[in-house]
Amino acid sequence: MDELVQNFSIHKKWVSAVAVFPDGKKVVSGSGDDTVKIWDAESGEELRTLSVHSHSVRAVAVFADGKRVMSGSYDGTVKIWDAETGEELRTLSGHSDWVRAVAVSADGRKVVSGIADNTVKIWKMIKYYVPTKRVSNLLLSALNEDVVGIIMK
Repeated sequence: MDELVQNFSIHKKWVSAVAVFPDGKKVVSGSGDDTVKIWDAESGEELRTLSVHSHSVRAVAVFADGKRVMSGSYDGTVKIWDAETGEELRTLSGHSDWVRAVAVSADGRKVVSGIADNTVKIWKMIKYYVPTKRVSNLLLSALNEDVVGIIMK
């Protein structure tokens, strides 16, 4: 039988998105309170609050290396954050409507956003993240092609 092991109240408004870090020790959540929070999955301790979005956070994802998280918001932006420091590394704008979904490829080279205007955008990292280097020079470009499907490997 399934067993509830934790129940935390960490946001001021509804929680719209959650993702678990690859090691299972942390969780990231997005909320109607315009924040992204990273918290300890065992104790429920809030480790970090990322609050730069100007509207509700609808989607979150964790990069496979566990060093970065991504959030998508009704403010029309996708933000990439350093999970340890909380530093905002990059803002992807160019969405014409609410961002409702986000995903990242296993190698961290492509970021995908799903928008309320019925479109999907694939952002290709020109210079992708190397764990030993600073990420502030992360560059992305939008692919201007019709998207008929997405397959990530």
